[in-house]
Amino acid sequence: MSIYQKIVDAIANANKIVITAHKSPDGDSIGSSIGLFRFIKKTGKEVVICHPDKAPSFFNWLEEVNDIVVFDENPEMVTTKVNEADLLICLDSNHFSRVGEGMQAILEQYNGEIILIDHHLHPAPITDLMISETEICSTCQLVYEVIANSDKANLLDAEIATPLYLGIVTDTGSFRFPSVDARTHQIVSEMIDLGIQN
Repeated sequence: MSIYQKIVDAIANANKIVITAHKSPDGDSIGSSIGLFRFIKKTGKEVVICHPDKAPSFFNWLEEVNDIVVFDENPEMVTTKVNEADLLICLDSNHFSRVGEGMQAILEQYNGEIILIDHHLHPAPITDLMISETEICSTCQLVYEVIANSDKANLLDAEIATPLYLGIVTDTGSFRFPSVDARTHQIVSEMIDLGIQN
C-alpha cells in the first residue's frame, strides 16, 4: 500500500482530526491546511485547523481562514481540540518547535496518531506516517499527490485544488524557483482543468 493511501486510510479511520502548520503562516501553510481541510470535510469527517497565529488579511478570500482556531487568540480551545483529536496532521512544518513554545508544549503532550506532510529539510521523528520530500516545491503539491494517488481521487475538485494552487504559486515564486519540475506543471494543468480560481 502506498504512503498516500495509508494517509487517506488514517483519515478515514479517525473521528476527530486536527490540522496544524508552522508559525507565521504563508501561502503554502494556509493553502495546504485549507485544501486538506476541504478534502477531509468531503469525506464526512470532523476536522478543524489549529494554527499558532493569525493568517495575514490578504488570505481572507479563502473563507475558512476565519474559521481557523488560533493559539495566540484562544489557547484553551486549541488545547481542547488537540486533546480531543485522534489524528493530528502537521503540514509544512518539520518539527513541533516551528509552532512556537506555547503550542509546541500542547503538541508534544499529544498521544494520538500523527501524520507529517512537509518539504523542509531534517524532519523530526515525531510521526506515525510521514511524507518528507525536500526536492518538492511545496507542501501543497504533496497534499495534492496524497489525494490524487488515493482511492478518494474522485473528490478532487476546484474547491480543494484552489488553495493548493495558492501554495504552489507562492512557494515557487510564481514558478521561478528551481524546485519547480514537470510534475508541478502537470498538477497545475490538472487544477486548471478542475476549474480553479487562478
